Amino acid sequence: MNDIRNLFIHQKRLEKGLSLEELADGICSPSYLSRIEQNKVVPGEEFYNLLETKLGIHYLEDQEEERLNAMLDSYFKLYFAEDPDLPLVAKKINNSADQMKGSRHFIKYLLFTHFFSSF
Repeated sequence: MNDIRNLFIHQKRLEKGLSLEELADGICSPSYLSRIEQNKVVPGEEFYNLLETKLGIHYLEDQEEERLNAMLDSYFKLYFAEDPDLPLVAKKINNSADQMKGSRHFIKYLLFTHFFSSF
């Protein structure tokens, strides 16, 4: 089972300095939350909404999410094609860094930063 949101929740929990018990309180058991973060379980949308609300995660509008995702997809296509337009797309992504950090595509953005740093 895989859902990138599981990794995102784990990362945000650690950023906020919360234990499994603190985040799980009132939502689920700490062991169930641990299984989610380890990608062993993929809960339903309502469950994600509860965790994201408790973590203070507020996503962007769908249209903005699509724009950010398109930029990231474009970057990776150009990267692997060794296209000379790569720096232009990278600059647009870097200019949207704050939005990327609050995006559903944050994990993909982290991957971009890894690839970009080796560029």
